[in-house]
Amino acid sequence: MYATALVDQFDSSSALLDANDSELQFPVPPPLQPRLRTPTLAQVFRHSHWADQRQRMFDAMADAGLPSTRLDRYAHCGTGCYLMQSDDDPHRYTTHSDTCHDRWCSPCAAERARTIATRIRDHIAGKTIRMLTLTLKHSPQSLDFQLDRLHDCLKTLRRTALWKARVTGGCSMFECKWSARDQAWHPHAHLLLEGRFVPHQQLKKLWYKITGDSYIIHIRPCDSAETAAKYVAKYVGKPWTGDVERQPRLIRQLIPAFDSRRLCHTFGTWRRVPLTQPLDAGTWHRVCTIDDLLLRAKRGQQEAVTILGHLASRNTPACLLCVPDPPPTSRDPPPIDTQTTLLSPMPWTEKDPP
Repeated sequence: MYATALVDQFDSSSALLDANDSELQFPVPPPLQPRLRTPTLAQVFRHSHWADQRQRMFDAMADAGLPSTRLDRYAHCGTGCYLMQSDDDPHRYTTHSDTCHDRWCSPCAAERARTIATRIRDHIAGKTIRMLTLTLKHSPQSLDFQLDRLHDCLKTLRRTALWKARVTGGCSMFECKWSARDQAWHPHAHLLLEGRFVPHQQLKKLWYKITGDSYIIHIRPCDSAETAAKYVAKYVGKPWTGDVERQPRLIRQLIPAFDSRRLCHTFGTWRRVPLTQPLDAGTWHRVCTIDDLLLRAKRGQQEAVTILGHLASRNTPACLLCVPDPPPTSRDPPPIDTQTTLLSPMPWTEKDPP
């Protein structure tokens, strides 16, 4: 009888469970938000100068639906960092690491901008170059729409008789600023021009005729190839102002608007300039990992301390570098071709540690 009661109780509880089972609705957990992992020492060496902005940019890239493989490459940028020694001159050292080559990665974008700037500097050496800035009137339209409009207006300008008669070649870059007063984007184009003198007033009237509402332009001769190269690097590496990347809502508008666009266009006789072709940096070999270099500096090896002081960016924490008084350097990340030259080469290599 007891067994029968247990069976009846089990049947009734099972029926109750079956009856309610279809009514139970378990909440579906939200998908995990991708996050940057705790950086390694090598990544701190590469990304410490923009760690906060890097996280905001990564979050915006994830929100924009960029592929997980791309996010993973971005997250691992800077790993496998090695100290390199020149085969041609053993007194010279530099660093090399795994990189993501993503346009939203500040060090990678800076390296790409330096390559483009160097190619353009070599191409224009000894030539007369002019710098031109073209603006559009503020508009409440989306950034993507305004960039498309600016690009179309530039194409129309290059088809005009004035342009064809005066300009033989050049390159164009975009920049966008956020106007806090107007709460609107303000994109404009920067160009380097090769050719004859372009009358300012004629160009101003032509630009107004093409755009229908914009007439503010600025054109002036370039002092030197070095000035032009810096002009290019400024906008190719980072075509937005610093205040934008500190506001996540603006970054989320920036990424879809710029992600599929070329940051530097060439036209005319400049079309064949190999802007992104890697520069010849010579041959190098590995000495040790950056982690090992930091450890050697901590142990008081003067050669390691000297190299860190030259290769590290100004914002790299001194406690990490183990350098009491790092020499003043640029606030930019260490470029791929940054080198330091010692009076005598370090007496150890990766295969022959001290």
